[in-house]
Amino acid sequence: LIPKQYGLLGYYAIKIKHPPVMKDPYHATSLTDFWGRRWDVVIQERLKRAIYNPLRRQWKAPKNLCVVLVFCASGLLHVFILAAGGLVQNDKASLVSCMAFFVLQAPLMSLEVNLFGKEEQYNDKKDDDANDTNDNDTTVAPSTATATASSSSSATTTPTTVVSVLRRIYLVTCIFVTTPLLLEPILRANPRL
Repeated sequence: LIPKQYGLLGYYAIKIKHPPVMKDPYHATSLTDFWGRRWDVVIQERLKRAIYNPLRRQWKAPKNLCVVLVFCASGLLHVFILAAGGLVQNDKASLVSCMAFFVLQAPLMSLEVNLFGKEEQYNDKKDDDANDTNDNDTTVAPSTATATASSSSSATTTPTTVVSVLRRIYLVTCIFVTTPLLLEPILRANPRL
């Protein structure tokens, strides 16, 4: 209905329902899940289409390099918007600090994979189906199905459950530790916030 180049502003302009910007970020199971599937999916989808996919498919670039470049592009986009909107001072330290928040996310995601292994592929319906009691439902990720089966049959903790908990702790830690890089320049430039 609305050309994609108009983005969310086009949806607001003619007052129709727009696609969701976030997909339950509080239900993220890892840093990779948070940034790759749940946070700001509108921008993430466009960056993936414009940068990640062409680099991976046409230039055969390594995945980690593509992820770093997408986060760099996201950082530049955010820094431009924050600076143009007057939300940060246009000094080098503020802009570098904001950019550092985004650039750090790629190595943190890589470290997550090195620490905990590659995460299971997710189905978009996972969160909706996780609460269903149907044991024959195959849309739930294998790690969730294992955790559900083990919790109902015994009180022992499976390695998958421990890794899942550690991934979530890692997610929260990474976000809380790096967020001041983004928020501090904004708060410094806008003391009334």
